[in-house]
Amino acid sequence: MAAFTLLSAGIGFWGNVKTNAVQEQLSGTLLPNLDNSLKLSVLGSAVVNAVTDLEQAQSLDEAKDAVARAGTLNTALQAQIGKIQRTSAGQDEIVENLKKEAAAYPVLTHKLEALVMDRLQKAQRIQEAFDKARALRKKLNDELESQLETAKDYDIESLLRILMSANVMTVTYAEAMASDSLKELAKIEDTFSAAASEAKSNVAIMGSGIPATARQHARDLIALGKGKDSIFAARKAQLIKDAMVEDKIAELEDASKRLDNQVTQFGTVTQGAAEEAGRRASRASALGRILLALVALASIAASAAIVWFYVIGNVSRRLTRMSEAMRRLAKGDMSVNVSSDANDEIGE
Repeated sequence: MAAFTLLSAGIGFWGNVKTNAVQEQLSGTLLPNLDNSLKLSVLGSAVVNAVTDLEQAQSLDEAKDAVARAGTLNTALQAQIGKIQRTSAGQDEIVENLKKEAAAYPVLTHKLEALVMDRLQKAQRIQEAFDKARALRKKLNDELESQLETAKDYDIESLLRILMSANVMTVTYAEAMASDSLKELAKIEDTFSAAASEAKSNVAIMGSGIPATARQHARDLIALGKGKDSIFAARKAQLIKDAMVEDKIAELEDASKRLDNQVTQFGTVTQGAAEEAGRRASRASALGRILLALVALASIAASAAIVWFYVIGNVSRRLTRMSEAMRRLAKGDMSVNVSSDANDEIGE
């Protein structure tokens, strides 16, 4: 019986070892991996949102705030990859893919930061140039309108042409700021060039007939639309930057999708491992119950055998001897001797 007790204890110990091993695997790697993969996906989406805010920023302050948030999230993203790497033994290929996709985030973010900052700075310079153009047009209008009151008939047409050209140039600057394509911008610049030529030729015609300050205002107004630092050149560069920003946003969105796919794959593998661990625990538990049941049956069988061989068998033999002695006595054999050392009812 002691052997059966020891065997039962051994089976129980084996079951506990198996269960503890599964629990350790679940709590030590599988469940943390599922949690870390979920956090990684959330962080990836948060980075994309921060970069989208950066792309839509209307001021340098807004852009700087979005850059700071994206930087913090990128740092957290890389740290999360490190956590997964420490708890995901056996999934090296998937982890390497996760690291590869996550590594694209800070690179693309930095490129977008440079593009957006440059674009916003150009927008600021364009706005400043446009404000200057409006101020120049107003000064020019004020001076030439007062000149009209004393101008000779043959000068009035030139003065009006200068005023009209100044207004057209200012309008083209506003249209350039609002243009959405390089083709549209080129048409607007052509309109400006025609107006600038008209203004320049009429200023030359008037010569000293208009104040020197008015001539300078006209030249300055024209200069805002000429050369590499013109409003048109700045807007052209801005539109090119816009296209580059859109490309980088698309790249980041693609990287986000790839990261999500890798996270999904990682989660699927981890979940499968967790389910398999659960099945192993169930099988170990079921096997333990079966073994314990078999031990119990064996114990019962052994007890029955003991009862049969040591109890029933012994009593049966003594009763058989007594019965034989009684038959001999009945036949008159007085030499029969039935001895017994037992102190039970049969022995007495």
